[in-house]
Order: sequence, then C-alpha cells, then structure tokens
Amino acid sequence: MTNPRPGSIEALLISWSIHLRAANLAPRTIDNYMLGGQQLAAHLGAGTPVSEIERADIEGYIIAKTAETTASTAATRYRGLQQFFRWLTDEGEITSDPFARMRPPKVEEREIPVIGVADL
Repeated sequence: MTNPRPGSIEALLISWSIHLRAANLAPRTIDNYMLGGQQLAAHLGAGTPVSEIERADIEGYIIAKTAETTASTAATRYRGLQQFFRWLTDEGEITSDPFARMRPPKVEEREIPVIGVADL
C-alpha cells in the first residue's frame, strides 16, 4: 500500500483517527466517524485534497448516501463528517468549513410498534 499524499483526505483521516483515539472516544464512535470519512473519500476519488472539498461535494455524498441507505444513516455520516471538517479547520488544514451553513438531512420519526397487553 502506498502512502497517501499529504493534504489528501486519506492522509488527514489517518491523523484524525489518531486524534480521536487520543481523546479516548468510544471505539464505535471512532468507527462511525471514520466510515463516513472513508466513504466520502471513495465518493470524491482517491487523493482528493481536503482544501478542494466544497459544500456541493459533501451534499452530493449525502444525497447518494440517502439514496442507498436510510436518512438516519445519512444523518449519522453527516454528523461524523461535520466533526472531521471542524477538526480540519481547527488544525489549519482548511480555511473555511464547508459545513458552516449546512443542515443535516431530515430524519422522519418512525412509529415504533408497542406490544399490547393481550399479546404479553
């Protein structure tokens, strides 16, 4: 496996993973965050510099994610990527956060069936 190009989404996902583990986040949280980042990287193409990722790129990914999974999963990926781009901004890797004026995908509440007394 070759090393990812400096400044690429793949390279910075590696650094972010280290940051998340150092912050002692739950392993499942880290896995969810990383999955969203890896899927965005695959959606945009290998070696994409984070400095070139725009709001439209992220919205395109979220649209694709909503079409292939559920709105809830797309919202989870959105929130993970939002944290990634906040970290990129804090680290000075990007000058403006493409999530600045974005809203997460709307998730409809699902009615959960309740077992009736007679069925208990």
